[in-house]
Amino acid sequence: MCSSDLRKDHYIIGYWLGVEFRGHGVAQEAVKSVLGQLDHRPVLADTLTSNPKSSKLLEKLGFVLERTNSTNNFYRLVKTGVDKE
Repeated sequence: MCSSDLRKDHYIIGYWLGVEFRGHGVAQEAVKSVLGQLDHRPVLADTLTSNPKSSKLLEKLGFVLERTNSTNNFYRLVKTGVDKE
């Protein structure tokens, strides 16, 4: 599952996959699809610090780490022109 939530001036995206679907590019394609439907507003996402694969996925899609706390990594999309395929 991948979803976006429009806040006042930015989007927040989130995703979750069952264990059997992980590692097959499903999340990457789902996030790319959602990003391709959003307008120019900033896009934010966060991952658990205990989930480095999710952080790697966001970074691969153009997100940069903005801050970290004891449980989460917080990202902002900086890459423009995400593939809409």
